[in-house]
Amino acid sequence: MVTSDIPNITLSEEFKILPVMHSWGWGELNGLLKIARHFGPDVVEIHFSGAIYHHHPMITALPALLKRQLNGVRVILHIEYPEPVNVSRRWSPSWLMRKVVMGYYGRLNVSNEYGTLLSDSDRIIVLCDSHVNLLAEHYPEVARKCVMIPPPPSIQFCDNTGGQARQRGRAELMVAPTDIVLAYYGYIYPNKGIETLIKAIELVARQTPAIRLVLIGGANEIVLKAWKRPNYLKELADYTEQLGVADKVTWTSYFPSESEQPSVLLRAADIGVLPFDDGISMHRSTFGVAAVHDLPIISTRGKHLESQFIDGQNVLLCPPKDPQALAETISRLIADPALQKHLREGVRAMTDKYFTWDKCMEQTLRVFEGGTHAP
Repeated sequence: MVTSDIPNITLSEEFKILPVMHSWGWGELNGLLKIARHFGPDVVEIHFSGAIYHHHPMITALPALLKRQLNGVRVILHIEYPEPVNVSRRWSPSWLMRKVVMGYYGRLNVSNEYGTLLSDSDRIIVLCDSHVNLLAEHYPEVARKCVMIPPPPSIQFCDNTGGQARQRGRAELMVAPTDIVLAYYGYIYPNKGIETLIKAIELVARQTPAIRLVLIGGANEIVLKAWKRPNYLKELADYTEQLGVADKVTWTSYFPSESEQPSVLLRAADIGVLPFDDGISMHRSTFGVAAVHDLPIISTRGKHLESQFIDGQNVLLCPPKDPQALAETISRLIADPALQKHLREGVRAMTDKYFTWDKCMEQTLRVFEGGTHAP
């Protein structure tokens, strides 16, 4: 694995990690191609988002160059989110250099934003179907290359034999056996619908005082800086005070990946709530985390609902940014144990099909080997 020169990176004895890249610029291209020739891989996977390569165009030329250097190599593009390189500076020296390189190989007519990433990759792994439409705006034939493999949950699971984890989690939250615990899991930043959720809790609590909300996960400081909201967590805490529900909301900090505490708290919950401002999507790994914990899940319907989500079967949907609608949906689910059971059954089926690591690895290896993808 070739990656950036990250300070204090943890190396592995199981596979080779090369933290040798500094800027991902043209000056490092020869070194990167030299590594590729040295190892002579059958498959090269490029994990892509424009920001992680500092929006430098070098990475967009890599698939075509690898195909020139390595006979028979398969290039797999893995897109976490369709964020291309920023073309606002395409007349800078780095962009002119790409024009020179592509011209040398007779490839002048390439996408400004993606270069040869979409056209020269053999297959493209996307995390949800809706991302295919975004990519098609840059390369109309992209759909025939795309394979959807949703992200499996990257969380340390706790043992819940005999309901021990649930009992432990509820004891830590100091909730009564009859209290109804709602759980939100994931980073906290604008666009996640947290304000909507807090207001909905205030509305529900008027009729159901024994309701509690636990927000599992800390702030993403990088995202908050981008949103210019560095004090966002304090804004939310102040909002709970203003609404008089501060005693009903429990905040956790960020948990490292090896901690099983998020899993313990999810086991303690009765309902999962993910009220995204732009709607639920398969690329949101937090849905998978809630799903594998066997929770009935409430979320929001965006402009385009992917076919995997069936309202009332594996998720309960309401409009985004609508506290009243969210409150009514929460109250409806609380009052209907049969619906809770039905949603749990639906989400189990979804977990088995999409959100296990075995399924993810099976599908990924099939893509690497060039086989037919089974949906």
